This record gives sequence, C-alpha cells and structure tokens, in this order.
Amino acid sequence: MLPPIPADAVSRARHRRPEPAPPVETLRPQRHGRKRRSSVPFVVLGVVAAIVIVVVAANDLRRIAGRQPELASNAQAAMIPPGSQQDKPDGRLVLPIAAQPEPPTFPKPPPPPGQLPDTVPPHRLANSWGVRPAVFDKWATYLSPKVGIPARALTAYGYAAAVIKVDNPACNLDWTLLAGVGRVESQHGHLDRASMDSSGKPNPAIRGILLPALGPDVRAMGPMQFIQTTWASWGTDGDGDGTKDIDDLDDAAGAAGRYLCANKRNLATAAGKAAALRSYNQSDEYRVKVLGFANSYASNAE
Repeated sequence: MLPPIPADAVSRARHRRPEPAPPVETLRPQRHGRKRRSSVPFVVLGVVAAIVIVVVAANDLRRIAGRQPELASNAQAAMIPPGSQQDKPDGRLVLPIAAQPEPPTFPKPPPPPGQLPDTVPPHRLANSWGVRPAVFDKWATYLSPKVGIPARALTAYGYAAAVIKVDNPACNLDWTLLAGVGRVESQHGHLDRASMDSSGKPNPAIRGILLPALGPDVRAMGPMQFIQTTWASWGTDGDGDGTKDIDDLDDAAGAAGRYLCANKRNLATAAGKAAALRSYNQSDEYRVKVLGFANSYASNAE
C-alpha cells in the first residue's frame, strides 16, 4: 500500500510551470582528411590579366603615336601668326614650310706632319704662284731634323713641288728630287759658309765660275745655280713678292721644278729622272749624287 500524498504537494504540482526541455544538441558530422584547394587557377588568371593589360596599353600607345603628326601639326598651326595661313580649295590647311638649316661644315683636317701639304693658293700663271701658306713652314719645321735639311730650304722645296703637282700633275715631281739638286748645287744655299735669312736668300750670294764658252760674264748663279740665259726662260716668282729673283731659293726652287718637268717628262720613272737631271747637268756623277741624296731624304722622311 502506497503512502498517502500530502495535499499541499498536489497543490504545488498544479501550479508548477513545466521546465523547458533541454536543447537538442545538433551534431555536425566531422570531416576527416579535408583537401586544400589548388592555387594554380588563380595564378593562371593573374597571368592572363597581366597579358590583357599589356595588350591594351600597347594599343593605347600606338594610337597616341599615330596622332603625333596631327598633334604637332595643330601645335604648329597654333603658333602661326594670323594672316600667314593658306587654305587649299578643298578646305585643308596648308602650313608654310620652315626653312631648313644649312648642314654644318667642318674645316679640312691638316695633313699628317710628314706628309707634304696640298694647299696652294689659286694662280693663273705657271711662273707666278702667290704667297705661300703657313702650313708649309710647319711641315718643314717638323721634317727638318729627320732629313737633315734646313727648315727654310725645305719649305721652298716642298712648296715648289706642291704647286707643280697642281700645275703639271703628270710630271710627278717629288720634293726629294728638288732637295737632292739643291744639296749638290749649293748645300741648300749654305755653300762656302753662306747663311740664309727668313726671305730665303743666301748671304753672301752664291756665284759659280765664269763660263766663257757660253758667253761673256756667263756663270751659274744662286742656290740652284742657273745661268742667266736659262733663268730668262724659266725664272719663277715662287713666293708672290712680284719679282723673279735668281738668288731667292723660293723662286729658284720653283724654276728648277718647272725645268725638270719640261718636255712632258714623268719623274716617277727612272728614265724620266735620268733625262731631267741630264738636262740640268750632263755629268753621270752629278746624276748619281742627286739621286743618292733624294733617296736618302725619302727614306728618312718616312
């Protein structure tokens, strides 16, 4: 037999609120061994996006470059003063053509120190050459100690050869042949201890022995030893002072060069040199001496 239930217990049971049911816990299934997503698609997308950006930028640059002439034309038109523009019948604007600047000119470089200058003043007469350019003095000053010829005499030989090269290029006269003649004839104007001033004249004047077989008072004269009758035909104003002075080495070297080149001789050949020197002096010994000095000067000048 059950024990009786107290009355107050029943009353309490009637007025008691039912307790809420405990929440039902929702359990998520656990994933074991979860796989990581691959980053390769994202890299590919990035590369594609970069390529697209580069292509778009290149197209923009081409469009801008294509408009440069148009932009330049508009800028040029904006700078043209009013009234200076010309229009074509079809309405297109014609811009005046700007003057083009002259191309720069550069002076002719000087020749190497040992090379004979080729700059000679213009002249109309074969026996009057004008004032010698200063470049020949510089050439002679450089070469003088190498070849053993006084610079003042070397200047005269070099200038005479340069002028004759212009007047008579077929002769092929070289300054060394003139120097060989000058060395044998008067030791370059210093025979018998003569001196030479800046004008090219030996002091005292050089005179050879009388040649009575050729006429009274006929003798070889000056640094290149011309006789009077030959000088009358071949005398040259080699320094542009207006006179043909047999005692002036500039004049005498010019006359000697023209005389050696006479009769269309080609002094680049052995036969041409031999014929020229025989016309100057018929002695074979003389010819051998002149050619020996000329060859020595040419070798030392290299």
